[in-house]
Amino acid sequence: MHARTLLATFVACLSTQVLAMTPSEQIMEQFIDAKDGDTITLPAGKFEFTQTLSVSANNLTIRGAGMDKTILSFKGQNTGNGIDATGKKITFEDFAIIDSKADGLKVQNCEDLTIRRLSVDWTGPVKESNGGYGLYPVACKRLLIEHNFVRGASDSGLYVGQSEDIIVRRNTVTENVAGIEIENSLRADVYENDAYNNTGGILVFSMPDLPVIRNGAGTRVFRNVIRDNNTPNFAGKGNIVGLVPAGTGVMILANRDVEIFENAIVNNQSASVIVTSFYASERPIKDPNYEAHARNTYIYNNVMKNSGYAPAGMLKDIQSGMGLAGVKLERMPHVVHDGILAGKIGNIGELKLCIKNNAMSEPNQAFVNTTLEDAGFWSALFRLWKPKAYDAIPAEHDCTLPALPAVAAVS
Repeated sequence: MHARTLLATFVACLSTQVLAMTPSEQIMEQFIDAKDGDTITLPAGKFEFTQTLSVSANNLTIRGAGMDKTILSFKGQNTGNGIDATGKKITFEDFAIIDSKADGLKVQNCEDLTIRRLSVDWTGPVKESNGGYGLYPVACKRLLIEHNFVRGASDSGLYVGQSEDIIVRRNTVTENVAGIEIENSLRADVYENDAYNNTGGILVFSMPDLPVIRNGAGTRVFRNVIRDNNTPNFAGKGNIVGLVPAGTGVMILANRDVEIFENAIVNNQSASVIVTSFYASERPIKDPNYEAHARNTYIYNNVMKNSGYAPAGMLKDIQSGMGLAGVKLERMPHVVHDGILAGKIGNIGELKLCIKNNAMSEPNQAFVNTTLEDAGFWSALFRLWKPKAYDAIPAEHDCTLPALPAVAAVS
């Protein structure tokens, strides 16, 4: 056969092979081949994947045709996340990720990250075997996360960890264990989100022994709707969020400098707001420089309605124990503090928990200090445990704190 004919045959075969690639394979190729400055355009349609889509590039945009039009399905996946990414100035927008085995979208060590109008969902009833996180940026700087929808995560629907300068706004999170979680992060504004039917609505945590940021500080949670977060906890065994009682509106754990203001916190069966130290978890702390107490927490100008009517999990046990100790509560008060001093705090006022001007549907059930480190069956029976429930905010918490600055310089 003539050489030219052979070459033509070879090119034709190669073209046929390229053309034979499925749309899913073509998308995977785009992720693998992505270079700095690229835009990956995802067409409308449903695309099946059995492997993680991984990408590492700077100035990268990955854009679909809409969260209800471009659907990346990982239902056939045996292991791994939906998408893994690293790089600077990355934008994800306008597509959906469903049924990933692990996390939906994980982005690590990034700068100037935008996640906008994504949907992450685990279809079917929520269950422990669902992936842990829907949107999961970690160890990043300057993040804007807005207008997303996340459902079904067995840890946190929208999680930001060990990061700095964060805006989380106008997202919808539902039927996750934690709707939104900010963990070990510096400077976060969480506002105008709708968190409903999760186990806990919005959590601000500082965990020990994490490598990037030891203690989180500077989070503002404001103008959110945090409602009906009464889904039974379905976190995996041993997971710290497995301790979050069903029916928690907002939970602050061991974080510094947190403002909670102008939120509507409604119909959460355990409590509107829980403020606690890490000591309450009864887990070990290896880092001697980790600060386990929540300090400088300012809760003001919120509307709190119909909470604490059926405490679950740890709060149910506390309510029962308090009854044995002689403090019978018709319902758990709106704001719950663990009251743990752990030998490091002289009095509770040192922690600067300030509660001011909140509109409560049951103002005579405003606050409880559970003095949890003294709790126990025998100490309750012999009245050695002395939790205190208040029908108004007590003087040591009727205070104000300086306003935190807004987060700026996010793309």
